[in-house]
Amino acid sequence: MNKEKTQVITDEFVEKRKIDEQSVLLSPEEVNKELIKKLKKSKIKIVEIIAKSSNNYILKKSDNAYTYEKIKKVAKQIKWNGFKLGIHMLVGMPESTKIDDYNSAKDFAKLKPKIVRIYPYQIEENKKKIEYDSVILMQIVERCKECVYVFNEKGIDEIAIGMQNVGVNNNLHIGFNDFKFAELVEDSIWYDSIVNKIKKVNAKVKEVRVTVNPKNKRNVLGNQKSNIKKLKDTYEVDVLVQEDEEIKEGKSQIEILSIYED
Repeated sequence: MNKEKTQVITDEFVEKRKIDEQSVLLSPEEVNKELIKKLKKSKIKIVEIIAKSSNNYILKKSDNAYTYEKIKKVAKQIKWNGFKLGIHMLVGMPESTKIDDYNSAKDFAKLKPKIVRIYPYQIEENKKKIEYDSVILMQIVERCKECVYVFNEKGIDEIAIGMQNVGVNNNLHIGFNDFKFAELVEDSIWYDSIVNKIKKVNAKVKEVRVTVNPKNKRNVLGNQKSNIKKLKDTYEVDVLVQEDEEIKEGKSQIEILSIYED
């Protein structure tokens, strides 16, 4: 194959894998020296890798030709060449347990990416997407939430769930969002923040006020007010949600209004 022919193929290859003018999405086995050289001559600043899992057995079971060792090598190559690294991981892959997903998040965090995108594994049957039942759905939500916590602890600020970002305003138009999955994960994170405040009080809390930016009110309440109902059922706590545009989006003020008397 002559050099001219390779150049044309590479141009088309890069164009098809662009997310936007500055970003490209690749599988680990697609990254090589020639492609890196081509990307450096383009406007590409961000290289995102479809890593899926760090467990080699799970990767192989889903017919992926690469291993975690390959992912690490590619991640190092991307960063060494001055690109911003993005990692895409899948939660709930076939035979993947909660611990497997958690360990994948820890392994990917060690690669020090600037961007992480977490997707629920998509079930397909005859090319038609099959929705999770409610129990499995919430289990996957919990797994994704734990992954978010892992990346937060490592100082990774740009974390996205499917098409929707947690804490940033740069939506990526690929992946899963059939049942507002990102919103369910965010709802669960807000629920945890209230529970953590309650548990710090050395008394049984009766009423709490949560003041947030108007854009976050829906997440605090939860889907169909699920967070409010769950707090009442589990902790016998009444929650008053108050809006304040002065509060930064994603932040909150949680106040204990009253406690149960002995």
